[in-house]
Amino acid sequence: MGRDAEHAPAAHPITSVEIDAFISRPRTVASSHGRGAKRDEGLARADRDVLWKTGARLRSRTLAKHGLMPASEAARGELSYELVIAGSNLAPAWFLSRGAECARAIAKLEVRGVAHNGARGTWHGTGFLVSPNILLTNWHVLHSVEVARQASATFGYEHSAAGLLDAGVGFEVNPARLFVSNRDLDFTFVWVDAEPGRQFGHICLARNAFSVVEGECVNIVQHPNGRPKEVAIQDNLVKRVDPEVVLYTTDTEPGSSGSCVFNNRWLPVALHHASKTSDTGEVTNEGIRLTSRARPLTSSSWFQSVVKCSAVRNPPVRTRHAC
Repeated sequence: MGRDAEHAPAAHPITSVEIDAFISRPRTVASSHGRGAKRDEGLARADRDVLWKTGARLRSRTLAKHGLMPASEAARGELSYELVIAGSNLAPAWFLSRGAECARAIAKLEVRGVAHNGARGTWHGTGFLVSPNILLTNWHVLHSVEVARQASATFGYEHSAAGLLDAGVGFEVNPARLFVSNRDLDFTFVWVDAEPGRQFGHICLARNAFSVVEGECVNIVQHPNGRPKEVAIQDNLVKRVDPEVVLYTTDTEPGSSGSCVFNNRWLPVALHHASKTSDTGEVTNEGIRLTSRARPLTSSSWFQSVVKCSAVRNPPVRTRHAC
């Protein structure tokens, strides 16, 4: 008599409780057979085989019922271990390295003076380099030349994987060299001295990369509440796209204003600036689109020169408010 036959237990009904316990915590289920029965993971071999097959059938039927597994596969009683649930979240491996590269060009802004609402004090914002010397942020962060004169931009202010805080490198903002802003579209371009882009790079404003569609994922690298650099790359769907703005569920906090909104290829699509509550009570975040339809941010000849200057060292020098 073979070894398996010698130790085969008598057949007995296997309950749904045993099935569930075996699948979720196999080591906690005990066999109900006598001392002579062989045990493997707390179950006799025959019990274990039946549990796996029965559990696979139950799981397969449940997955098929909810549309997560083809009915034909479920009919074969097979248990699928690989599924895409409600749309694929898979991304190429370079997603991480490219995101880290873009994050280097994001700066924490520290500002003091009279804010756009008339209050005097200090506040934080976020900005990003679009050329080695030009930083883009919100108008409500840097709303005037006077305020910009008292601002600084710090790059590399973030924690390492080991939890160590890097204080980053600070640079002076120089609106006398360049200051272009627009209150309605909530943007400001400003010059930053000492060419921080040489060390930290910059985000290229390529016009063919500005498109964004509903249902797409958008990511934001930011300094929320002035904290070290953080990223939002989950629960980040685009809910609506208008000619001038895009609405999304990507998380931000005060201090995140002026952040670059990236798509999943880490191409810039919008300038984050606020949250918005719809007529139905839905709360989303909102960014100014980087498209020609967001006039005058991108349709002006000045913006076109910035786009061209994304790869050169000496952009045009101007100080004015865009109209």
